This record gives sequence, structure tokens and C-alpha cells, in this order.
Amino acid sequence: MLGNSWSIALLICAMATLFLVGLASATALKILIYWDPDSDSERQIDLEGRTWLAAALVESGLAVQLVSLFLLVLAATDFSEMIAGAMCATGSLLANEYGAKSLYIKIAGLFLYGFWIVVHRLDLCSEYSPLIRFKFIYLLILLPYLFFDSYFLFAYLYNLEPDIITSCCGVIFSDKAIQTNFLMINVSSEAVAGLFYLAAVVVAVMSWIFTGRVAGASSLPVVGHLLYGMLVVVFFLISLVTLTICFSSYIYAMPYHNCPFDILHGEYGYIGFPIYFTLFSASFLGITSAGAAIFRHKPGLASPLAKYQRFAMTKASWLILLYVILVSFPVLRYVLSGGEV
Repeated sequence: MLGNSWSIALLICAMATLFLVGLASATALKILIYWDPDSDSERQIDLEGRTWLAAALVESGLAVQLVSLFLLVLAATDFSEMIAGAMCATGSLLANEYGAKSLYIKIAGLFLYGFWIVVHRLDLCSEYSPLIRFKFIYLLILLPYLFFDSYFLFAYLYNLEPDIITSCCGVIFSDKAIQTNFLMINVSSEAVAGLFYLAAVVVAVMSWIFTGRVAGASSLPVVGHLLYGMLVVVFFLISLVTLTICFSSYIYAMPYHNCPFDILHGEYGYIGFPIYFTLFSASFLGITSAGAAIFRHKPGLASPLAKYQRFAMTKASWLILLYVILVSFPVLRYVLSGGEV
């Protein structure tokens, strides 16, 4: 499958990111060793100039990598037309042992790469550039993760064989209970749905409360923000599970159709795009606003950080509400038409 146009696009994204981040990593090492903001030496002045170029390279490379998650899903959908037994992207990703792992890595990377961009943007808001050392140390930590990301992507595409028989989502996911190496869970759909609505209420209410605290005179402890971020992560994971085993069949109007990817298709009104956009955006804003709280005492960042947190948590709460409406509407429509849940 390496000669497929989707495979070529994905590999180009991976190589471009590694190239740009690799170039910036040389500067990151120099900053780690020699950076001294109190010095006016020629080496320090040269480093200060290099940081702008290095940061621009990293930001561009990571932005490309963020897009690659969307490309992977589209590619898997296209591959399903060529792989025996695959009716959708789920079957394509399970055609070998690397597909689901590559997807997981890219989903986690969406938050890890995006957080670097948030840190970089916050750093630019202060004349003191207080996050220079942190963001380039973080870059060096991200570099091996990028290699793993690229490795699993290449391994998936290289080992993808059209004549390998895989399974469709109707076989992989059951209606009431699910045991699968794809989601690695064994829970009832009713229990997960209850946890989903509970998590949505808790995270939305915390977002509204924390927004008021950030905007007011009182400040919230860092541990409070980190707890909020952990709850957002839990909400994100539960949402992915419930969308697959609870809500998707109502969107398809088929009890045994539980694919988390087919909702992106035109025959279902492309409803998957606003669903995933609201979920990923709300989760990203919530998680990054919580993670950024550790920088609250850095010089020149108090006001920009508070502004970002107010924006992020406010938008996250409304996006969560919109997500709940989007996934619940097909169920409500089915019940009002006389069906039983």
C-alpha cells in the first residue's frame, strides 16, 4: 500500500515533520546547554535569533502532524474498498497489528503536539520569553514520540495487504457488551452512557465555575486545574467509547452498525465532522488550559494565561454542551418516533 496516494501523503507529512523538528532540535540542544537570558554575549544574541526560526519550524511541522490524524482516517476509509472483509475504516485499521496503534498515537499526539503550540504562543505574549527553555526541552521529549508516530504509521502502511481478510465493525463491536482489542474494554453500553452524561455535566459545570475564578480576584490552585484536566481526559475517553457502542447505531438507524468512522460519510449528512470537531476541540481546550496553569507564576504571563484559560474553558463548556446535543439527538428522535432504547 506504500504506492497508494493516501500512503504517500501520510508519509510526506511524517517526513516533513521529522525534518523540520530535527533541524530545530539542534538549536534546542544549544539552548539547553548555553541559554542565559542575563548574558549579552555574542553566543546568547545568536541563540536568541535562532530561537525564532527554530520555533517557526517546529510550529509548522507539528501543525502538519495534527492534520495527519485526519488524513489517516480518510486513508483507512479508502483502504476499506480494497481490503477483503473491511466494510469501513475500522476493518482497515485492524487489518494488521499496527493500524490501531498508529491511530492511538496520533490521537494522543494531537494533544501533545498542540500543547507545544499553545506553550509557544503563550511564550510570545511575554517580553521576557519565560518559556524558552521549557518549550525546547519539551521539543526534545517530543522528538522520540514523533519517531514512534512515524514508525507505526510506516509499519501499518507497509504491512497492509489487500488479500488479508479482516472484520467489519458489525463483528468487532457488539450491542450491549464489547470485548475487542480495538478499544480494550468490557463494559455494558448502559453503564458507559450513564458515565458519559455524568462526566459531561461535571466537566461543563467545572468549566463555568473555574472560568469565574480565573476572571475574578481569587485564583484557583494549580492542583485544581490539573484535576480539571484529568476529568476532561476521562470525559474524552468515555465519549469515544459511548459514541462507538451507544450512539452510532442510532445515527445509522441500524442496531449492529457501530463504526466510529462511517458517520463522516455523506449518506449520514457528514454528521461525524461536527461531532468529532466539538469533542476534540472541547477536550483540547480543556486539557491545554489545565496544563498551562503550571506557568502562572512566570514573568509576564499572568494576564495572557488568564485570558487564554477564560477563553479555553468557556469555549470548552459550550462545545461539550453542543457535543451532547449532537450525539443525543438521534436517540431522542428514535424514542419520540416510538422506538425503545
